[in-house]
Amino acid sequence: MTAPQVNHPSAAAPRGEGRAGAGLRRENAGQAVAHRAEPRVGKSLNLHAVIMTARGVQFERYAGAAQDEKGISRGGGPYIAWFKDPAGNILSVLQER
Repeated sequence: MTAPQVNHPSAAAPRGEGRAGAGLRRENAGQAVAHRAEPRVGKSLNLHAVIMTARGVQFERYAGAAQDEKGISRGGGPYIAWFKDPAGNILSVLQER
């Protein structure tokens, strides 16, 4: 089985390391957007978390969220992990139970 491709800017290189434009912030960084992407990863959130972490993605930690050592919340609802893109927007990947 081939490992899934993670095509997210924050997965390509840590901020400021070797990518043109890395570390630049958009004018509206951190603000809510009118559209939302909802990336579901099927039954492989653990695998995605390992790959994304190896590529420099840091998952966010939230007080009160039942998160495991990878940063995946396994409370009620889908399994979910949050991270920031280079512009400071909070994104997530999730797996339905």
